[in-house]
Amino acid sequence: MKTIRITPDAIFPEEITLGAGEVLLLVVVLLVLADLVFLLVMKYKYTVGFKNRKLREFIDRLAKHEKRFRREK
Repeated sequence: MKTIRITPDAIFPEEITLGAGEVLLLVVVLLVLADLVFLLVMKYKYTVGFKNRKLREFIDRLAKHEKRFRREK
């Protein structure tokens, strides 16, 4: 077993012993959490970009309609 020593201060050092399986489980959990955060960020960027594009298209259509309406008068 490998030992990881955590010393928050010099007076009372704490010693934590972790096995290989525990370290592997910890790494897998951290990677899954990082992947979830990445996917949520990408989803947010996609949906915001999609909404902005739809809004821009809507404004363009309104502007074209306004120009056509002014010409008809």
